[in-house]
Amino acid sequence: TAGFASRALFHAIAHEAFPRVAEFTSQGLANLVWAFAKAGVPAEGLFGAVAREAAGGATVGGGHRPSRLRQFTTQELANTAFAFARADVADERLSAAIASESLARIAHFNEQELANTAWAFATAGMPRADLFNAIAAAIAAASDLANMAWSFAVSNWLAPGFAEVVFRRAAELGNWAFTPEERSAMHQFMLSVRLERLAGPDCQVPSDLAAECAEAMQLQAPLHSSQLHLDVSAQLRRLAVPHVNELCVPELGYHVDIAIVPDDQGRLPVGPAADALQGLRAAGSQGLIIEVNGPSHYDVNRRTRPESAMKVRHLELSGWRVVEVPWWDWSVMRDSRVKQQYLLRLLRQAGTAGATAGGDG
Repeated sequence: TAGFASRALFHAIAHEAFPRVAEFTSQGLANLVWAFAKAGVPAEGLFGAVAREAAGGATVGGGHRPSRLRQFTTQELANTAFAFARADVADERLSAAIASESLARIAHFNEQELANTAWAFATAGMPRADLFNAIAAAIAAASDLANMAWSFAVSNWLAPGFAEVVFRRAAELGNWAFTPEERSAMHQFMLSVRLERLAGPDCQVPSDLAAECAEAMQLQAPLHSSQLHLDVSAQLRRLAVPHVNELCVPELGYHVDIAIVPDDQGRLPVGPAADALQGLRAAGSQGLIIEVNGPSHYDVNRRTRPESAMKVRHLELSGWRVVEVPWWDWSVMRDSRVKQQYLLRLLRQAGTAGATAGGDG
């Protein structure tokens, strides 16, 4: 993370670079946005100027600026896509242009460039089936297999036969080839394949690798709960709603903020929230999960980030009902009674949706 002095320097660089982006080489443009993204220094205006310079298009004077992406090396293409995604700056024109240029040269991308490109488009929530198809065809030689597989899973799109390619390559590499973080990423990919039925039942990695991947996922427990989470939990206690904080869902490995689960006889809690949860009883739900989401779960437009959306998708496919408490809702409420009424409405909506789902079955 950049310190205050470094941040000031980055702001000074952005001020000087903004009117002069046309003077930068392709390497200079890619390195510029990569450095800002890596440092975590926001510079949306500068990124916009780089996007216009790189992708080309109409000028203010009515002319046309040609795209410069053909001058970019494959590393520069991948790094630019990676930087925009890392900095959470969306530019659809640039993304489309990078995708088209990458497709034309996909055979020349190395393993890291393929992984960075897949990660960038998945994280930015811009899945491109044609680009992902091309990357899938090149995956057999990629050592960064787990991170690339995760990118495909989080994008909620898989090329036909991709799971078979990933699992075959994973078996060839063996357990020792994956770090704990990569095993966790592989586990999420396996969940996508299994829960969304993206491959046949015989398509799977060796059982020992699958077990190690699941264990790595379970061990990624948060060090502590956020203050936002603790406040929501406190209001639930005042409503006499028994719940579990930081539950690890055993069959999935995900850690969830708050879980309201039935007892051994399938009964959900009683109390002020009992009526609100009645629909969950009728639906036979595993229980209710409340995700208390801070700013890191959303992009600048307050859309749920793809990785958070994947988690919710996996939980719901496993029979859980999931609701979210976004930080911007909770932060404006000061009175405990207002917060409790908010939670009761949320629980009531979850119960209604649960009852509808149960009736549809």
